[in-house]
Amino acid sequence: MKYKIYILTMISLFIFSCKVKQQKKTTEAQTKKEIVLTNQSTPEKEEYDIIILDNGFNRFLATAKPKSFYNESTLEIKNRRYVQIWNQRVRDPRHFNPMIYEQEIDYDVNKHYGMDVNYKLFQYFQYLQQELGQRF
Repeated sequence: MKYKIYILTMISLFIFSCKVKQQKKTTEAQTKKEIVLTNQSTPEKEEYDIIILDNGFNRFLATAKPKSFYNESTLEIKNRRYVQIWNQRVRDPRHFNPMIYEQEIDYDVNKHYGMDVNYKLFQYFQYLQQELGQRF
């Protein structure tokens, strides 16, 4: 009798643990993706920062090529093109996934954002291409 109760308990725990994992996966997929360019200006100089809220991006960034591999002007040119395409896709949610393209990126081509911001933004577009299969 004790053996049957033990087996029944183990089976129910196994089923419960499978359901918990499935719920966790769906909530991770539903988390919001957000890109924010922030201005941290002082009277002496303008500084910008980029905040990217995407679950897998930090892991991807840790394995990406270092900043020294890239030239800042090249990153600016590529980011200008990528941001244009991104913003067009945000404005057309019927043809592009609105869960990926949630909001426009306010990237002004006349501002100098610096190497850090341009590198992170470029790497985010690389992440979208490699991990999510998006083409720019």
